[in-house]
Amino acid sequence: MSSSKHQKGPDLKRFMDKRLKLSLNGNRKVVGTLRGYDAFLNVVLEEAMPAEAAGSSEGEGDGGLGTGCYPWEFYHSV
Repeated sequence: MSSSKHQKGPDLKRFMDKRLKLSLNGNRKVVGTLRGYDAFLNVVLEEAMPAEAAGSSEGEGDGGLGTGCYPWEFYHSV
């Protein structure tokens, strides 16, 4: 019997209620407040809008999400 370690995904709790800019596939970017996520890293953004309509960012961070999302930009310090 092989022993396998349970792999944990990224801890997104620290990003809850923070304003984020997500880079999606297809060169799309959205800005919104993170309100929830699940084990598959689907995210729920409140007041989401295209990044072009939201203005500039104040900082950057790496969300490390799967195939649909790329690095995150954070609008508030984490």
